[in-house]
Amino acid sequence: MPSREGMRTIQTIGVPRVDFDLGDANALVVALKSRTNPASEAVALSLQALSFVKRAGTRQFLFKYCSTFEPSPAGNIGPVTEALMRALCTVCLCLCGSLERLHHAQVVVRSM
Repeated sequence: MPSREGMRTIQTIGVPRVDFDLGDANALVVALKSRTNPASEAVALSLQALSFVKRAGTRQFLFKYCSTFEPSPAGNIGPVTEALMRALCTVCLCLCGSLERLHHAQVVVRSM
């Protein structure tokens, strides 16, 4: 969590409203709770969240997914990741394990 590193962090549940005031926050965490949503819904929510954080001037993006996602073709990790990469016009993706004891992972997506 960025706040552990001294960043002023705000967390929302769901995509914030357009008029949401970030104040002097350094980081925004948008919790979508889309783990079990169909891929099309998870993609739409993720792109809405990305749109909000881009309008807020975000320069670095992190897509954290839960390892309990369904890893089958019907799951939504791949479709969300691909949609975010397209929206950020990037071909570079770094996948790295996070909190291995809990079997969580995170995806770092950076525009090149």
